[in-house]
Amino acid sequence: MIGYIFPFRCPLCGINIESLGLCQKCWMGTEFISAPICEICGDPLEYRIKNNMCDVCYASPEPLLRHRSVWRYGSFVKQMIFKFKHSHQIWLTEFFGYQMLRLLLTHYPQTTLFIPVPLHRKRLIKRGFNQALLLARWLSQRTGIPCDYTSLIRVKDTDSQGIKNASERKLNVSQAFEYTPKFFHFSANILLIDDVYTTGATLKSCTTALNNKKVEKVSGITLSKAVIEENIQKNQKELSEESYL
Repeated sequence: MIGYIFPFRCPLCGINIESLGLCQKCWMGTEFISAPICEICGDPLEYRIKNNMCDVCYASPEPLLRHRSVWRYGSFVKQMIFKFKHSHQIWLTEFFGYQMLRLLLTHYPQTTLFIPVPLHRKRLIKRGFNQALLLARWLSQRTGIPCDYTSLIRVKDTDSQGIKNASERKLNVSQAFEYTPKFFHFSANILLIDDVYTTGATLKSCTTALNNKKVEKVSGITLSKAVIEENIQKNQKELSEESYL
């Protein structure tokens, strides 16, 4: 009844729709990440392989973080997340939350604690809310799994990751987080919550902070992921452009 009095609108194109979410046209414009995927980073694979790992994760000398994401980071998803974060369309929390819940039940049924990736105090004041916290709280309310949003803090006011390549992203968030829990969660199955996974630098930095306090069972879930091949092509293009400067 509410939908007839106050019609739902597609957050991307603005047309009236019958229920919360996207219109059919915009929905078809999103790309869900589906199997086969890398067992570690969640990147789509062209075909199933024996170890279920992409080349980047297989060759990585660093500790690996198991991660899953709902969508590829395409234009439609990018618009939705931008509206969510920068246009205060926080009603999208429920729509996004249901998509994350599907992944949670499929890939992380043993989760015992949600931890949202924190914003630095300055950015939190400027934006007015932490989008990762909204998502983590929604998941907590739906599942009954507790959400700890005070123990992991961002101690370094980092630059935006948007225009940085992989190595710059890693350096930018190095030692950016500290984990100071009131109750130590040594045996907890912690699920980090964030909106976008590009190179994984932010989630890996959070994981390092947790590992430093002897927390070992850490995974991550995000709304969208830039697939590794796209990252490599972007970085190669940036390096090529820099060579002419």
